[in-house]
Amino acid sequence: MLNTSHAVRIITEGKSARVVRVFSLVVPFVLSALFLLRFSPQVSFSGFQLPFVFTSSLLNLVLVGTYFYSYKAFDDHFYFFIASFWLSIAIYAILDYGSPAPHSSEWLQYKSVTNLLYVSSSAFLMIAILLIDRRTIFFRLKKTIIVVLSVGLGYLALVYFLASRFEATEQSPT
Repeated sequence: MLNTSHAVRIITEGKSARVVRVFSLVVPFVLSALFLLRFSPQVSFSGFQLPFVFTSSLLNLVLVGTYFYSYKAFDDHFYFFIASFWLSIAIYAILDYGSPAPHSSEWLQYKSVTNLLYVSSSAFLMIAILLIDRRTIFFRLKKTIIVVLSVGLGYLALVYFLASRFEATEQSPT
């Protein structure tokens, strides 16, 4: 059995760390190329789906940039693998939107393989979890909960404000 501290050293130190990082950036592109070789006749985008595809992938790429910048700024490999996860999701989202018509003969196989690609990207999250320092996990968790609650409460306050504003304009006589 592999010792987790040994695995962490392989992932974060020396030449092996560089190989692991390059591998994690290349794998989504290679898997997507293999997917396209197999399913290229079935991939098609209808006109109304294209903006959704680009928007979804661009939002995921914003997350990639955010986490990659965090990796560089904090020199914490945890963020690199989270960025790799979002990169693979951005790529696979494009493939998912190009699926054949529902309930066609190729649809089930196409969707099964795209779901397998999504699940395979969770390996990056597992590597990131492996890299969490157990001594700082409660501090990170506390900080994350505070941020999520703050954003959530801010969102609820904004929704309440906009809803009351909309309700007031609807009730006022014109």
